[in-house]
Amino acid sequence: MTEARTVRVAARAWRMENDAVGCPKFDELRLAGLLESDTRSGDAWGEPWVIQCTEADVSVVSAGQDRKLDTSDDIRVPNAREDIGVL
Repeated sequence: MTEARTVRVAARAWRMENDAVGCPKFDELRLAGLLESDTRSGDAWGEPWVIQCTEADVSVVSAGQDRKLDTSDDIRVPNAREDIGVL
């Protein structure tokens, strides 16, 4: 979760710096200096982070241990609890 939050902060900063509504790729965040060179490009199971953008916000998703998106073990930042301010 901590690494996903780090990637999300970087992606949000990239969008602000580039006045963009598009979604950055992980390598773009690293090249822009928004992520440290040792930031892992993927989750604990070796799968790449999925950066999803809407016009209003950015989410970072891991498929979780089963490596399948949209299943119960997915890690999503922010998650529904964070969206409503419950941590």
